[in-house]
Amino acid sequence: MLIVISGPDGTGKTTLAKLLSDRIPDLNYIYFGSNVENRQYKYFDRFIKKEKSGKLRTAFKYFVTFLNDFYYFRKAQHQHIIADRCPIDKYVGTKIHNKKYRFLYHKLALRLLPDPDHIILLEGDLETIYQRKKEIPVSVIELMIKYYKEYIFDHNISFSTLDTTKYSLDESYTQAEKIVKELL
Repeated sequence: MLIVISGPDGTGKTTLAKLLSDRIPDLNYIYFGSNVENRQYKYFDRFIKKEKSGKLRTAFKYFVTFLNDFYYFRKAQHQHIIADRCPIDKYVGTKIHNKKYRFLYHKLALRLLPDPDHIILLEGDLETIYQRKKEIPVSVIELMIKYYKEYIFDHNISFSTLDTTKYSLDESYTQAEKIVKELL
């Protein structure tokens, strides 16, 4: 089973995903975010992590990243995985920032990947989320949550929402743990 924790930066995705994988037996953690160094790659790890540029190399990196994502989605058919982000995040990001070709790529990639079994969408008071990292404007945070929900509803994906601005970390963890244990 693949359970994904998604939401804007500052909602606690990484913290919750790691805590859940540390405290729930047989729940493995995977990071699907953009930080290349934090990702686990089954294929072409050294190639992807080399910092060289060029259009052909970039295109190949996208392809190899897709293969790696596909590998972990398939792996989730045989084990329980909690994912910190997922390819939907890239789709949402490129939609917000109007990156036409990247958006089309991510839209196609999502059509080829299976949907997660469940998404825990982290949300809450927009200003509080902004104050936690001060990286993304409130207007973008609001759009992100809107586009996540649109995608989830359009693809009929099982989901839960968790307001991490309403609860402490321990309370948020307890809420997320309850969701995950009910799914497993």
